[in-house]
Amino acid sequence: MARETENVQISVLKHFNTQLAGTSSIHWPGMDFDSKAVTEWLRPRLFGPTPQPSRKSERRESWILDTGCFAKTGETSAGVQKENIHRTRELADAVIGAFGQQDINLQDWGAGGDPVIGIMRFEEAEVTAVPEPLEKSDLQQLTVRVPFTVIL
Repeated sequence: MARETENVQISVLKHFNTQLAGTSSIHWPGMDFDSKAVTEWLRPRLFGPTPQPSRKSERRESWILDTGCFAKTGETSAGVQKENIHRTRELADAVIGAFGQQDINLQDWGAGGDPVIGIMRFEEAEVTAVPEPLEKSDLQQLTVRVPFTVIL
């Protein structure tokens, strides 16, 4: 079970990197990240597995890919927000394009040749805005939540 969980994590994060690495900086789970050094970034997180009822010939698990999309807006000297105020939506759209309503192969990364051992069926994405904090902040955030089912 631990190896299958690891295969899901690696498969999702490799796909994330392949599809989105050129889009923005990425704050990978468990890695140090200096948000002061960048103006925008993506932060993917995986939650799961939760077993689902399934046929005897297959096993299903529910997972969620939860990606924070961050962009600093700042203000110009005239007090007008910079143009990148909508950048969080562009980042969210990129995540949706990479994962929303798609099937992605689940590979066994420990086996030679990386054989396909299942499928990850991603559902429709949900985008939510994070309320602004009480103090003034130049950080905009959207969260893209994409539930998916792993079929083994």
